[in-house]
Amino acid sequence: MIAIFFKQSKPIVFVILVALLSFLFFIEAFQVITLPINWATIGIIVIKYILLIGCYILFDYTLKHFEIQKAHSFGGLFFVLFSSFIIPEIFNSYIIYGFILFFIGLLRLLNLIKSGRPTLAIFEAVFFLFLASLFYHPLLFVLLMVLIVTLVFVNPHWRYFVVPVFAISAVIILSQMFNILWHDKLLHAEFF
Repeated sequence: MIAIFFKQSKPIVFVILVALLSFLFFIEAFQVITLPINWATIGIIVIKYILLIGCYILFDYTLKHFEIQKAHSFGGLFFVLFSSFIIPEIFNSYIIYGFILFFIGLLRLLNLIKSGRPTLAIFEAVFFLFLASLFYHPLLFVLLMVLIVTLVFVNPHWRYFVVPVFAISAVIILSQMFNILWHDKLLHAEFF
């Protein structure tokens, strides 16, 4: 019965998956929240909820736009089931910020295949993926995907292999500038 329902790709399936993801998120939120509730806690929970739903929308858009999944919603169901395992971590850390940046970088990486300007697509993909790895360090291994996609789907050119260095340098420079302005000190090499 469940397989028959998710074998279709209709808006009602999308709405039900968003509702299920929301239900799982708020069940965990009510277990994490301690009384008395202040506005800062409510704001953080709302922002993390919006980012989680944004991750799901980007994931679903990527599956449909690049025709990775056709005529079924099992990918969305997989995302909701995977999210149910990481929702406790979302409340305890900044992982959700890394995941939203990861999906933006993945979208840019998949656009590399159709892009008329591969240099810009490679720069944006590496920029967002490296920025995501600052929030969740295992995402750093995804940068290898950029190299593989560049070698497989784009005619190799020397600048396609120099651009990732500029993107990583841009993230490092921007994070250093942010830390100097916000905390009035430099970041050390261990941070990166």
